[in-house]
Amino acid sequence: MTRVQDASRQIDAILAEIETKVRPLPKAWLSWRPAADVWSILDILCHIEEFIPYWTGQILAIIHHPDQEWGRTHADPARLKAVADTSKRDLSDVLVSIRDCVESTRHRLLPLSDEMLEITAKSRNPRWEIKSASFILDHLLVQHVANHSAQIQRNIDQLVSQTRENR
Repeated sequence: MTRVQDASRQIDAILAEIETKVRPLPKAWLSWRPAADVWSILDILCHIEEFIPYWTGQILAIIHHPDQEWGRTHADPARLKAVADTSKRDLSDVLVSIRDCVESTRHRLLPLSDEMLEITAKSRNPRWEIKSASFILDHLLVQHVANHSAQIQRNIDQLVSQTRENR
C-alpha cells in the first residue's frame, strides 16, 4: 500500500467516525461554542471542508515547485472565511462536500509515488521550516482531521455534561 492509499484509508475512517458522531445531534448543538474563542462543531466541519483541498494543493505545489514556499498562517483569509457564519450551513451539505473534497484529493494524489512525497520545500510558516510533501499528507491532512475529530468529541462531551447538570 502506498502512503497516499494509507492516508486515504485513514481519512475515510476518521470521517466515518465524525459522521457517526454528528448526524444524530440536535441542530442547536452543531452551532454551540464551548467558549467565545472555541469553534462550534459546524465551524470545525467547515474548516475540514476548506483545508482538505488547500493542503492537497500544497502537496502538489511542493512536488511540482520545490523552489517555492508552501503553506499559510492561521490568519489566512480563506481559512477565516470558511469558519464565518457556519450556523447558516446545512450539516448534510457540509458532510457531502467534505466527502467530495476527499474524493478529489484521492484522485489528485493517488498518482504520486512514495518517493515524490519526499520532495521538500520551505514553508511560509516559520513553525514548519523545510518539510516534505509527506509531512503535509501525514500531519496537515490525516492528523489534522483526527485532531478535529477529537475536538468535535470534546464539544459533544461538554454539551452532554451541561445537559446532565441542568436536569
